[in-house]
Amino acid sequence: MPRHPRALSESGMYHVMVRGINKMNIFLDGDDKATFLDTLIKMKSQGEYTLYAYCLMSNHVHLLIKEGADSLSRTMKRLGISYSHYFNKKYDRVGHLFQGRFRSENIETEEYLLSCTRYIHNNPVKAFLVSDPSHYKWSSYNIYINKAENRDQIISTGFILNMFAKNKITAIKRFEEFTSLSCEDEFIDLEQPEEDIEKIQIKNIKKILD
Repeated sequence: MPRHPRALSESGMYHVMVRGINKMNIFLDGDDKATFLDTLIKMKSQGEYTLYAYCLMSNHVHLLIKEGADSLSRTMKRLGISYSHYFNKKYDRVGHLFQGRFRSENIETEEYLLSCTRYIHNNPVKAFLVSDPSHYKWSSYNIYINKAENRDQIISTGFILNMFAKNKITAIKRFEEFTSLSCEDEFIDLEQPEEDIEKIQIKNIKKILD
């Protein structure tokens, strides 16, 4: 079945997910996750994109990203090549590391952006790894609530926090409260066939607009 071209986001923002081929783990230790973050930092410093949220799980990654100097497809290709080269060399393996092309959905409204941020940060909770997103080291949640260093400004927190309040302390408190709320919204995930992604996005946008 031929692949359909990706629909471009009018806002330039996307929720992106990449996963290991055959569901294999793409991070085997903390150094692997740190290296992936280093690659994100390096590419961000070159103006490739703005990053609003991330979560690194054992066999997949969630990113909330806005296109910058290059297209999303070229950025994700460069990111994948760089990390795959590191991983294959470290573990003496050859071949593809990631499963096909990355998955993405467009972010076109502030409500959808906030809901997606909450979903990404709650991934470790959903996977029963932790009981609270602040207990998970490898997401951007603790950067938002000032419990982790925003190293090299990898995450642009101001845009989202300003949606909650202009005062940063108030904004962080409201951000934490919002993240703790139960969420029934659906977003791209591991087991969904590609043809379902557009249906999920349309349903969630309609829910927001109603």
